[in-house]
Amino acid sequence: APIADDRLDRMVRESGGVPYFIEELARAVLDERRSDDSGPLAMDDLLRARLARLPEPAARLLATIAVAGRPVPQTLATRAAGVDDPAMLQVLKAGGLIRGRSLAGAKALECYHDRVRETTVAELSADSLRDRHHRLAVVYEASATPDAEALAQHLAGAGDTVRAAEFAVQAVARAAQTLAFERAAQMYRLALELDPTNQPRALWSAL
Repeated sequence: APIADDRLDRMVRESGGVPYFIEELARAVLDERRSDDSGPLAMDDLLRARLARLPEPAARLLATIAVAGRPVPQTLATRAAGVDDPAMLQVLKAGGLIRGRSLAGAKALECYHDRVRETTVAELSADSLRDRHHRLAVVYEASATPDAEALAQHLAGAGDTVRAAEFAVQAVARAAQTLAFERAAQMYRLALELDPTNQPRALWSAL
């Protein structure tokens, strides 16, 4: 059915040209017609409403993936979220909130779009955010091949800045081996920022 020009203009602006958001906004228009509700078409509001309707385990898993901030191995994500029900993964994938990809030959998960990740993280309380970081740090450290960079990120988010600085320095070696010198410099800066009481000249020199 026809949509008024002003509504189409709002959909174009809110979507930012992203097909995923166009689809979400179109669904919202259909939902409004079914409920006789012509509320504002704000993408962030639509995403928050979607998050609020998720089953609690699915919401917990999405929050864990969002806080990870990068593709996270599926086994670690589900373990950190305490969710072992495959149906919750399907809820998030079918809803276009997460997607799978391959990471070093293993299944990994990430948010479908940065806006989904940012909105999800913004909805977390400070305590919940720290808890998500802590749980991710625990599963990363217990994995067969701990990711030093991820550990630095999540230990810092959990408030353990001293250990986060140690892992940031460890992450430098891996970055340098792959010639990712800009990444190595970022890790050095992170280490110096996280543990300002322990800044040996060697660390500044290496940076």
